[in-house]
Amino acid sequence: MMNKAALVCLQLIFASSSAWKVLRGSHRESRIIGGTESDPDHTYVASLQDDIGHFCGGSLIAPDVVLSAAHCGTDIPKVILGRHDLGKSSGGEVMTVKEAIKNPRYSTKNDNNDSMLIFLDRASSMKHTELVRLGRDFVGEGQHVTVRGWGDTNPSDYRENYPNELMEVEVKTLSNEDCEASKGRDFDYDGWITGNMICAEHRLRKDACQGDSGGPLVVESGPEPVQVGIVSWGYGCAEDDYPGVYTRVSTQYKWIREQVCSRSSSPPDYFNCNTASTLQQSQASGNGEGIEEDANEEASIVVEEEPAGPAMFEKGSFRVEEFDNGDFGMFTEHSESARHYAESHLQQGVVAVGDGLSIGTEYLSLGGFNSLAVSYRFLAENLHPGDEFCLEYILDEGESSSECTSRQGPFANGVWYIKTAKLDISNASSVKLKFVLRAKSSSGGQEDSDVLLDKVIFRGSS
Repeated sequence: MMNKAALVCLQLIFASSSAWKVLRGSHRESRIIGGTESDPDHTYVASLQDDIGHFCGGSLIAPDVVLSAAHCGTDIPKVILGRHDLGKSSGGEVMTVKEAIKNPRYSTKNDNNDSMLIFLDRASSMKHTELVRLGRDFVGEGQHVTVRGWGDTNPSDYRENYPNELMEVEVKTLSNEDCEASKGRDFDYDGWITGNMICAEHRLRKDACQGDSGGPLVVESGPEPVQVGIVSWGYGCAEDDYPGVYTRVSTQYKWIREQVCSRSSSPPDYFNCNTASTLQQSQASGNGEGIEEDANEEASIVVEEEPAGPAMFEKGSFRVEEFDNGDFGMFTEHSESARHYAESHLQQGVVAVGDGLSIGTEYLSLGGFNSLAVSYRFLAENLHPGDEFCLEYILDEGESSSECTSRQGPFANGVWYIKTAKLDISNASSVKLKFVLRAKSSSGGQEDSDVLLDKVIFRGSS
């Protein structure tokens, strides 16, 4: 595989002839290919400009905050809001920047966590400027999404055609595994796709490219647009072999929310900056027992205040186990080879459950509950088809039951998910819980399977 850094160097060497396709995440490059003019009502799309003009896109997520890509850089002389036609000097609002902050976990090596927040000197005063809502949910494959921007509309490396009007194109997401398998004559994506990225493509060679970096990728199937991605990088533009790669907004949500809540003069209401978030947003609404089938919750359980009192299960309260004290917390039953990490995959306090290993609790008093919801955040590493990650439970020393997640399900390796198991405990007084990985017999050359567990929340109800 050709080294990514070498491709960037070659881009600079041949800059005058544009003989090489470019990586979207480098040197302010990206564009809309094969799209149409967007509706002027999408005023949340912002233009980042310097003395030459537009160089990156962004999205207005609060009256004084724009979300963009970290690779666009923090030297931003001005931001244009609410202007559909950049060829006009009137319309919209010209804003100056107070501060631009890159995600502290942004990596220039592979554009991982390619997100940046731009705090404006003042809040927008336009009456008809809309904000875009950020999505917390994990977006899987096959989702129709729309990308917007003012980037180059010509896929040729030898001609450029930058539109004045905001353009858009609809593409479809694909799984991270399929994206990582993308390869062509000059480059392949193997090793470059992380859980903080989302890929999308169009079978008729429509894509984002030069000038669109930092712009929004949105889902528009509901009552309002929801941003799920940020234009980041890709090899070439509208190439058959290479999907576009976007920063996955759901994995950036926690950091974005924290920064906006602490720095914005008017954060959006749905951030709930002044109230504690509850687990209810993370739990699915299905009926009956068991883990919900769709692994589509973004992995950011936020619990800002744990109920007072020593009891683990009190009606109307919950218990959180975060593994952040260097041990296994309430999961006292585990093998000596069980592993605890202070940090792994961007999360603090993580335990690993491997093949043949498990972590479990002693019998816990249920305190008169009729039902118990157990939510847990996990990340699969090297799971193979047929492998299962299971939550086993025993009520009142009876028979063991389990709820399992299979590698054949809708989740991908390397991505944090939340699962919720809903247990009927109306006739029980105690429960014993255990997480276990059931790996199939390994074949030659396969890496050992592992599941990382970051947080477990117990919620009882009558």
